[in-house]
Amino acid sequence: MSSAGGVQPGKLWSLFDMLRAYVSEFFFIAQLIAEMEKGGGISNPDVVKALDISSGATLEARLAPIWEKIISRDEDDSKTIVLKLPMSMPSVEAQVQRVWRAIGSFTPPMSSNQLSEILGLVTDLRNRIQDELPAHKMYYVRPELVRYYEDKDQFGNRVTERFPNSIPDIENAGKCIALGQDTASVFHLMRAMECAVGELCTSLQIPNPDREWGKLLSDLHAKIGAMPKDKKRDAWSECHANLYHVKQAWRNSTMHPISTYSPEQSKDIFQCVRTFMNQLAILI
Repeated sequence: MSSAGGVQPGKLWSLFDMLRAYVSEFFFIAQLIAEMEKGGGISNPDVVKALDISSGATLEARLAPIWEKIISRDEDDSKTIVLKLPMSMPSVEAQVQRVWRAIGSFTPPMSSNQLSEILGLVTDLRNRIQDELPAHKMYYVRPELVRYYEDKDQFGNRVTERFPNSIPDIENAGKCIALGQDTASVFHLMRAMECAVGELCTSLQIPNPDREWGKLLSDLHAKIGAMPKDKKRDAWSECHANLYHVKQAWRNSTMHPISTYSPEQSKDIFQCVRTFMNQLAILI
């Protein structure tokens, strides 16, 4: 089933978006169903007008202004009805097709049996909506975590431009924090760090960047020791200290199968890796 303004997986919807996309159509469907099921007790003026066939107009023509709020014609097949809903609900759409065909098949004057048939179809439409809605799940992200999910440049433009290969892991690390997958976030951060370390080794001509981090740190320390004693050397020393801290506190622990991280820890690590990679982007 196609739908107008369909829900995009991986995209956050605000409560306003959800209400705007869902409530108006569903409210009208529910109202129309309720009013039509009342039969002789119909009170909604639009529905009364729609069912008033004394003018000689077909029921399809009389209902068209109402149904246009919730359905549209398929671009390739004018006989096919498409629900204006932002999610796939196949059985609901199939029932809408039945209701619409039934409405289109009746001509004035409409008998009580014909009205009862339509009302039976509408009742089944209501039941199908109630059956299908629970299958569509939404995940609530707390407002303070939305930026972790949506921001593209989580670590800033400098890191994005200098370490483009690390961006997917950085973005996924943020999404994991937003979705409560804190240990998974740290794994992604470590992958981003490995990308940055590779660039570091290339910049300082340290061979075999895929070696164990302890050996890389030893070579980095030697390279820094050979630098002139100035502010740049101090910056590299700070970079070395931060990388050592990553190795000891994060990387080794993360590789352990029972290691888990709390939301506070994952956010702290996220910020520390951000600081390290921004510093490294300036140095190299």
